[in-house]
Amino acid sequence: MGNGPVGGPPSSAPGSTPTTPGAPGVAPAPGVTGGSSGGAKLVINHGKTAKALLRMQWDYPVYGVVKKDAKDAGTDHRTGALSVSKALPIEQAFLSIAGDDPRPLLVLRECEHCNGTDDALLSKTEGNERTLLMARWFHCVKLPTHVMKEDHPYTKLFADYPAKDVPHLFLISRDGKLSMPLKGDQSPSELWKKMESVLAYDYKKSPKKALKEVQKLLVKYDTLDEKEALIEERMQLELEENGPKSRKLKKLRAELKDVQKERAALQKKEAKHMDLGLFRKKVEKDVVVSNLTGEEIEALNQN
Repeated sequence: MGNGPVGGPPSSAPGSTPTTPGAPGVAPAPGVTGGSSGGAKLVINHGKTAKALLRMQWDYPVYGVVKKDAKDAGTDHRTGALSVSKALPIEQAFLSIAGDDPRPLLVLRECEHCNGTDDALLSKTEGNERTLLMARWFHCVKLPTHVMKEDHPYTKLFADYPAKDVPHLFLISRDGKLSMPLKGDQSPSELWKKMESVLAYDYKKSPKKALKEVQKLLVKYDTLDEKEALIEERMQLELEENGPKSRKLKKLRAELKDVQKERAALQKKEAKHMDLGLFRKKVEKDVVVSNLTGEEIEALNQN
């Protein structure tokens, strides 16, 4: 068993509810705002298609809601819903945040300084494209600032760490055996190394080739987005000047359709590259079985 927030392979799961193009330049990462420490996260300023691909997709799990009779909640005869305020055993806490998503987990713990941002994950001094792309192979979970309170359902995920060493971020294999804690001030290269270790545990293929190919696609997406925007602008002008029956408008619609077909073809390539082959594509209440030996797991945990 590796060191980390899970403490051992879980065995049963409680209920949970996870839940305009331009020239390239440097801009805030999609869906990310600067933290109280100042400074935006760096990422190339892509068009709409690449931005959608690079947007972080967070789950905000809330442990099972208990239904109570409304009389207990101080109302008349309706049913009330009260959240659980009780620290779960570590295995149950892990399975609750993991839900039925078969991917390994990337868990970010917010604090008062980084609340509402992705500061613990993204860099202010280096590009974040690689990080944002690699995050798509993880089930990304964000936990609130009060997760450290002793009665929070998920607080025991951090119970093994001294107060000064509680990680802001950790990566965990889907079976909970391989854990990579990070303080939140790690370099991108350190983060990528640990992400690759966890991906190697849960996926059949290495991400390196896929990352190169998808980064090439980002450039092609930007070209198509620019072309599409120009065609749409010309269509609007033609419509205003010559009306909806314009022959030129018909030609422009055909050009727009071609651009959309080309983008759809690229997205099929993207999906193929991004499929690294999960060892287990469906997770119910059991755990994912790794193809690694115990010695190999221990070696990865020591990275």
